[in-house]
Amino acid sequence: MKKTTLLLFIFISTTLLLSCGIYKFNGGNTGDAKTIQVDFFPNQASLIEPTLSQRFTQEMQDLFLRQTNLDQVRSGGDLRFEGEITGYRINPMSALVGMKEKCDLVVLLEPK
Repeated sequence: MKKTTLLLFIFISTTLLLSCGIYKFNGGNTGDAKTIQVDFFPNQASLIEPTLSQRFTQEMQDLFLRQTNLDQVRSGGDLRFEGEITGYRINPMSALVGMKEKCDLVVLLEPK
């Protein structure tokens, strides 16, 4: 009974918060910024994955374009991200026979 009451309370609270516009579970405050600049992140790791720099930079650009209303610019952005990849590792998340292995890619960055 207590578990059902608790779940009902959480559901109603979440519904009220979202419907009233009080809280959003995505996005963030970008202040007065209108543009974003994501520079290329070169791969300086001891082990080189040829496509990692391009994929990482592209995914970071896509993330901000999907989750904010900022316009992407090549230079002079109100917000700017730059740095380099200093290392990475691949952590296996499952090792199921006959199925595609799932992995978690961890990228180490050094901001400039």
